[in-house]
Amino acid sequence: MPVDVDKFHERCGKLLRFRAAIESYLELLLSHYFDPPLSYKIDMDFAKMSLEQKKFLYRKICEREGIAPNKIQKIMSGISRIQKVGNSIAHHDSFIFDQNHPNIFMRPKKVSTKKSDLIEVTEELVKEIDAIRLKTFHSMNGIYVETHDKRRRQLSLYEDKK
Repeated sequence: MPVDVDKFHERCGKLLRFRAAIESYLELLLSHYFDPPLSYKIDMDFAKMSLEQKKFLYRKICEREGIAPNKIQKIMSGISRIQKVGNSIAHHDSFIFDQNHPNIFMRPKKVSTKKSDLIEVTEELVKEIDAIRLKTFHSMNGIYVETHDKRRRQLSLYEDKK
């Protein structure tokens, strides 16, 4: 079965969108944490931060809010996997291993490449990353609701004391 270049590009596009979506959602959650409705204003531009910085900040917020370490680790692991695949798609070279192989591979732009460095861009990879993305979104959303409700209660207690 010959290589389907159009399918390859479609899969790469999906994987890049998944990476962008997770980073965008992380930015949203960080902005809501630092600038919740009816609260003080902090002028922070999360778009200028790297994904590593956003992950670090999110982890620290979760720790501060008393989120279980295993929950935090699952989220960080999901984000890291999505990030790794997305970065490979964005920054590695594509190559065809064999004209009769149905998929195209991605490899780092370096002279020697180990087999473990190669990523085969398959429909299964797209499904795997999509499932990780959805599970990570769901977990992050659960933490958002938990911390947001806690902060709202704290604000209402503060308002009652005035």
